[in-house]
Amino acid sequence: MKVISVLNYKGGCGKTATALNLAYELSKKHKVLLIDLDPQGDISSKFNDDFENVNGISEVLMKEVDINDVIYKTGVNDNLFYIPSKLDLNDTAEVLRTKSQIAILQKTLEEIKDKFDVVIIDNNPNSVTLFKNNIYAADYVIIPINIYKNSIKGIDYTIKKLNETLEDSPIDLHIDYRIVFTMVTYIKGQPTDYAKSVMKVIKDYYGNRVLDAHIRMQSKPSQMQSFNKEYFATDDLKTSYGKDYLSLSNEVEGLLNE
Repeated sequence: MKVISVLNYKGGCGKTATALNLAYELSKKHKVLLIDLDPQGDISSKFNDDFENVNGISEVLMKEVDINDVIYKTGVNDNLFYIPSKLDLNDTAEVLRTKSQIAILQKTLEEIKDKFDVVIIDNNPNSVTLFKNNIYAADYVIIPINIYKNSIKGIDYTIKKLNETLEDSPIDLHIDYRIVFTMVTYIKGQPTDYAKSVMKVIKDYYGNRVLDAHIRMQSKPSQMQSFNKEYFATDDLKTSYGKDYLSLSNEVEGLLNE
């Protein structure tokens, strides 16, 4: 079982869309568990309108329920399952912080390692404790970054905190992190000059940590992703948005097979 955490301390950079589309496309070949670790519950609402009233990741982390009891079918296909989140995850994170519980997620996922091929985690950027739990649990970290200044600051900070967690760990952790550009602006079939310049700076600095695939800015399909429960980008290959997420999924699958 491989665990992929999709995170960035900066919000608004496409974490949820990236986690959702990766999970969906990979589930066409693999058994995938999608974990919503964001109190806003955007992924949870995709699959259940009543997600605030069912047990989910909060109860698992608090050891109130067994993880097997909160793994739900998405109804999308036979391979894609999810664990929901809700607003009380903020309270759970605070309890975990006071108890210095930074590896409970990793220990919990060990219980289901023979049941899934891939676990993908969508994250809340605001909790240090949940961030550290992600690092302890993950084999790969995917960091979505849009091409705007604040998101670029977010990636530097995210990687700084990732490295600090690795250095402070009492056990030897090996994390492969990769960067993916999202919301890339195009004109006449090419990234804008501004987008090209930003992408070049990041690629020059981070080298092969930057994935080849990137996600173009397209308003209509991204809105469809948010508001249409039946919509998944990689089923809509008439759009660049869908083609881009398919390319990203193929590249990530290549990493998993290395």
